[in-house]
Amino acid sequence: MSKQCYGITGWPLAYTLSPLMHNRAFEQLSVNASYDVYPCEDAASVFTLAAEKNLSGFNVTMPHKTAIMAYLDSVDADARTIGSVNTVRRIAAPSGWKYEGINTDFKGFLSALRYEGVGLCGAEAIILGSGGSARSIYYALAGAGVTGIIVAARRVTEAVKLHALYSGIFSKFTKTLPLDAAFFSKRTFKNCRLLVNCTPVAGIHESEPVLLSLMKKLPEDCFIFDLIYHPSETFFLFQSRRLGLKAANGLAMLVYQGIESCRYWTGIPFEAEDMIDFLRRTLCV
Repeated sequence: MSKQCYGITGWPLAYTLSPLMHNRAFEQLSVNASYDVYPCEDAASVFTLAAEKNLSGFNVTMPHKTAIMAYLDSVDADARTIGSVNTVRRIAAPSGWKYEGINTDFKGFLSALRYEGVGLCGAEAIILGSGGSARSIYYALAGAGVTGIIVAARRVTEAVKLHALYSGIFSKFTKTLPLDAAFFSKRTFKNCRLLVNCTPVAGIHESEPVLLSLMKKLPEDCFIFDLIYHPSETFFLFQSRRLGLKAANGLAMLVYQGIESCRYWTGIPFEAEDMIDFLRRTLCV
C-alpha cells in the first residue's frame, strides 16, 4: 500500500504538536503514513492544496472550522449540530474523490475530563468565550449530565446565540454574563464545578484582573480546564495554583481528539497515556 499523507490546515498556523503526535502514532501503529503542516488562507483553497499534496485526510483549525463545511460532500450529525468540522477524510467515489467531515473536539474534551478525573453529573459549568471552540464545549457539556451552563463572554449577544443554538437539546439552567467583574458573585457560581477557558488568553493580557476576579468567586472544588496547551503554563493554571484550585491545560484534549482523528482515517486508535506523557515531556524541554 502506498504511503498516505495527512496534515493540519488553518491560517495562520500557530504552534502545533499535531505533526509530532500523529507521526509518532503512525510509527507506533506501523501505519505507512506521514503528517505535516499546510497553512491555507481560505477554506476553498484547502481542497486545491489537498489535491496537490494527495492528502488522504486532514485536520482543520481556526479560522476554517465552520467555512470548510460548505465544501464537504457530507458532514456527520454531531458536526452539523455544532456547526464546525475539525477532521476530514477523502474517500473514493465513482465520480472521483469525495470529502467527509466530523468534529472530534467534543469527544476529545469529554475524554480529557475523564482522564483528569472530573465528574460533571449534577454540577454546573462555566464556559469562557462564545466562539467556535465554545460551541464544541457547550455541545459536549449539554450531553454530559450538567445541570446548568453559564457562558461568560465579551460579546454577550454571541453568548445568547450559543444558548439558543442548543435550546433543543439542553433545556436546563442557562445564564449569560458579560466579562465584567461587576457581574461576578459567589452566589452566581456556588454550584459550578468546572470552568472551561475557550478564549485565546494564555499569558499577560489586559483582561487578567477581570478573570482573576471571576476565579476568586469560584467554589474551592471547581476544576479549571484551559483548552490552550502552549504555553503549558497559562494564566489560568498559574492562578489556579495560587488559589488552591485544581486545573489542567488542553494537552489531554489534543491527544484524545487526535485519537478520534486517527481512528477516523485509519481505523486504528493510538494509546492515550503514553502520548500524553511524551508530549508533556516535549513541552517541558
